[in-house]
Amino acid sequence: MMAWHLVRDGGHEVTVVARGARLVQLQADQAILDNSHNRAEVTVSAALDLTVPYDLLLVPVKGHQVAEALHAVQASAAQTIMFMSITFRSPGLIRDAVGVARFAYAFPKFPAIMKHGILESTKISSFTPVIVSEARWAKLFNDAHIPSSLTRDMDSYLRAHVAAATPLLTLCVIVYKRGAGITCAEATSHAKVSTLKPWCTSIVAQAFMVWCHIFACNDTITYTSLVCRPRQKALLLCSS
Repeated sequence: MMAWHLVRDGGHEVTVVARGARLVQLQADQAILDNSHNRAEVTVSAALDLTVPYDLLLVPVKGHQVAEALHAVQASAAQTIMFMSITFRSPGLIRDAVGVARFAYAFPKFPAIMKHGILESTKISSFTPVIVSEARWAKLFNDAHIPSSLTRDMDSYLRAHVAAATPLLTLCVIVYKRGAGITCAEATSHAKVSTLKPWCTSIVAQAFMVWCHIFACNDTITYTSLVCRPRQKALLLCSS
């Protein structure tokens, strides 16, 4: 999703690193496609070229994959390396490994729904902005129609989000095993754990029910993220 907007709305050059079936599809299309047959032309690669001085290297991985991914990108000549993952741990390890001058972090909050490798929608709601640690990247994303907000304390944001999101993820597991949505009672009980303010419980419960309905109705929900310089080269490192 982010690569789509960076190319089509931001005018940036984007390289996508992929593997498996996604790599095969991207090599055939040489673009990211949506369900209206629109194309976002990208360069496709099976591996990260460590010698290319990308303006931004975006690394969207799961929390337990950070160490392995860090080892793979640490030697990159990229000017900025931006990790995107949901974790309770401080990103200090990444900051120390790549250096303060090259470090950036972002937290994507919107789902990219794909079916058969095609984006079902390219719309991003302003209610689900990307949370970014650097003002320049927040501006670049916003200019490319990717709603973004700045936080000066990413460590605290990550910890707070994990505490709030864990009840929702627990419900997603229930939905997956059940093959159906959740009840109002289930949503409310988990919402009470997610928020410390009683008046928020009903609002959060309704949000949980909506998210679980979306999850139950879609085969694949993936989160994406990215890296780049204004109208120059960017790199999107995908994980499968």
